[in-house]
Amino acid sequence: MGSCCKQQQAFIPNAEQQYVAISTEMKSFQTTTDITVLSSERLHHPNVANFLLIWLDVPLDSKSNNGDKSREELQRLVHNIEMFSYSRLCIDFIKTVKEEQIILIISGSLGERLIPDIHSMHMIHIIYIFCLNKANYQPPMENYSKVKGIFTQVKPLCEELKKNISEAERDLISMEFIDAKSDGNNKQEAIFMYAQLFKDILLDLSASEDIIAFKIMVAFCRQQYQSNPNELELIDEFERNYHPSKAVWWYTRECLLYKILHKAFRVQTHTIIYTFRSFILDLHTQLNQLAANRKETMIITLCRGQSLANADFKKLERNRDGLLSFNNFLSTSTSEDVALNFARQSKGKKNMIGVVFQISVRSTVESSTKYANIQTLSYFGKTEEEYLFGMGAIFRVEPTEPFEEGLVCVRLTLTKTNDPQLNLLDKFWRKLFLPEEMKIAIKSQRTISLATKLSALMFGMSDPKRASSFFSNHSIDI
Repeated sequence: MGSCCKQQQAFIPNAEQQYVAISTEMKSFQTTTDITVLSSERLHHPNVANFLLIWLDVPLDSKSNNGDKSREELQRLVHNIEMFSYSRLCIDFIKTVKEEQIILIISGSLGERLIPDIHSMHMIHIIYIFCLNKANYQPPMENYSKVKGIFTQVKPLCEELKKNISEAERDLISMEFIDAKSDGNNKQEAIFMYAQLFKDILLDLSASEDIIAFKIMVAFCRQQYQSNPNELELIDEFERNYHPSKAVWWYTRECLLYKILHKAFRVQTHTIIYTFRSFILDLHTQLNQLAANRKETMIITLCRGQSLANADFKKLERNRDGLLSFNNFLSTSTSEDVALNFARQSKGKKNMIGVVFQISVRSTVESSTKYANIQTLSYFGKTEEEYLFGMGAIFRVEPTEPFEEGLVCVRLTLTKTNDPQLNLLDKFWRKLFLPEEMKIAIKSQRTISLATKLSALMFGMSDPKRASSFFSNHSIDI
């Protein structure tokens, strides 16, 4: 089998000492943005969620005595809010946003002037007009698909924002592909298998590491949301009441835990995924327990509806009989109607297509990824007939076919543990990514920290700078 990169001969300097380097100190985390009126000297701080809300208008306080309350209501839905009074500064800032989806609230007069020029900017996902007279701006805005509403009050705007964010979060899920004829000699394959190996190492967490990891995760959340009283209250509740048996409940609550993880999985922010390792392990453990108690023996079909970018859909079509992996935990339903409702939301979205994934699974077959019916444990109860797949689920892609006007059906089959192509790839890349120092440590049964294992994987991926940075940031966590 070919190779796209050479086996690394060493991990990082002084690897012998670094394998056993553990400290009890915790590093401080980066601070986050606060809501503020920004000047030209503003800095774009890291955002741990998928969405960034920008309000372009005169300062909110000058329009209403309820300005603080309005901010609070908006921040319940989108933590990071940036406010601008000058359109040029706002547009310059929008151009710097790389990983977030922008929700723009703009006044009627500014919207009339700017929307024709900014509507096509790919980082802008949703636009709301906020004005005094709705009738003045409705006809001109009907031709712009990103404009989701014209509002004169904050409360109905927040109601629409909540619905739109929920829909958009579902669509923001990243996928990796491998061609059916892949021979182990391409970069895409390396990326695919790297994600799988990262998951395998991440879930190898000891009980002692788990306790400290939970505390680090809570501290991280507090630091990120230090300016948001509502989220801080929820973090306190999480710290007081959380138990591993409630992992599915907290994840399906779609609070900050879900939002942070969703963004981290989408853009593969490994330092945040690592910070949430305790919670991720609890989720996987609970899914494994549910799967072990599963009683159905027949083949079942699970459905997932969403909007998919045309570029990703073309990749799907090109990878018939190939492998597809979702980087997130994957939510599905036994209800085709539920999936169709989500897929139909693609209509009117530019460069998007509505997709209904139909996933065939057989409970009697040992699958490569655990999945389970979570109705009894979900925050939403039995209303959604939901099945959840573990992180990094791998499927075999079958032919696509039209479903209804504007929608496409994509059939997937969950891979088995003995899938020949998957096993061959796993063996090849595991050998390539595993540095000699780790092999020696494993043979001598020497304890290796989780951070060191993950750093070694990054180094094996020919990314020594990232490996060194990750190790220096996290080797003292545990």
